[in-house]
Amino acid sequence: MPARLSRIGRHWAVSLPGVALAVFCTIGLLAVLAEAGGVAVDTARAEARSHTTDTTGTRVLREQVQDWLEGTSAANLLAALGNGAQWLLASDLGPRVRVGCDGWLFLADELVVHPHAQENRWMRLRLVDTVSRQLSADGTRLLVAVVPDKSRVEHHRLCGLSRPGQLEPRLPDWLAKLQAQGVPTLGLAPALELGTRDTFLRTDTHWNEVGAEAAARRIAAEVAGLPLGTMPSTEYSIADGPPASKTGDLVRLAGIAGLPSRLLPAPEPVPARQVLPRHSASGDLFGETAYPRIALIGTSFSRTSNFAGYLGLHLGLAVANLAEDGGGFLGSMSAYLGSGDRRKTPPSLIIWEIPERFLDTPLSQAEAALLQGRQGGLRPQR
Repeated sequence: MPARLSRIGRHWAVSLPGVALAVFCTIGLLAVLAEAGGVAVDTARAEARSHTTDTTGTRVLREQVQDWLEGTSAANLLAALGNGAQWLLASDLGPRVRVGCDGWLFLADELVVHPHAQENRWMRLRLVDTVSRQLSADGTRLLVAVVPDKSRVEHHRLCGLSRPGQLEPRLPDWLAKLQAQGVPTLGLAPALELGTRDTFLRTDTHWNEVGAEAAARRIAAEVAGLPLGTMPSTEYSIADGPPASKTGDLVRLAGIAGLPSRLLPAPEPVPARQVLPRHSASGDLFGETAYPRIALIGTSFSRTSNFAGYLGLHLGLAVANLAEDGGGFLGSMSAYLGSGDRRKTPPSLIIWEIPERFLDTPLSQAEAALLQGRQGGLRPQR
């Protein structure tokens, strides 16, 4: 149905002003629900579970719609109706998410050129150099690992979406400049471009298990060439459970996650896997543990698809994962540098995972503070 109605939906979405569009979206979604599941709005609550002649699929949809209507507040219902109608009628997921082909979703931020992009990129070269110098004063080496955009790696899934040409040299140019500054740097694009296998999740911004392990293996190979001295080895175990269905963060970002599941982009199966050290340490990075040690600092990429576990597995070493969700470019590094305890037992190596899409975005207050030498602008570690 989205394919048949896409041109009609786009025409109305462009031509109707605000209030009329909201009314149209509401009516449109209710009509789709009625056609897809035979649910009339005024009888949904009374009849959703009463039909005994439905097919199994229709009956399941009726029950899901019934549960959704009963468990959704008025405000959330209106928002979901508008977002849902936009998705079902025009295959449009709003300003923050773009729809590729074969059910693939992409973050819109990866497909735009930010104002002052080159200046911001240059400032972040200075920022990494500043961080590297501070860590070096503590006796800690730094390895920067940059995660390429999903739209760069899975470009064959973009189909009608356009990725601006000026974004293509961004990553190799930034890596080359950072290496010229003497900062050990690793671009993960070659490790993730496997050709025959996807390395990112279809409806999520992050890498899948294949991509996470490929990136971890590449970083481990790089670390093996660093003069870090003798490290106590750590054994890891892998435990697999039944695969689970995952609804990606891009579905939530589009504001349609509250719709009945049968009206959402198809979930994808993901392994229920755990990759853990056989003998876990206390978890206290600054505790009295053996030297040297390795810490992982970064974003939600370091917290998904067992990336930290795979990194420890291929290193054969314990890895302290200090990454944070939603921290932007500086994120968990800000928390680490703001810790008063960091000089007591500093790690021998910090692996700083940075997503490509953050290179051009406006600087945060913490980033500006660090560049200006105001340590008080950094966040204390929690």
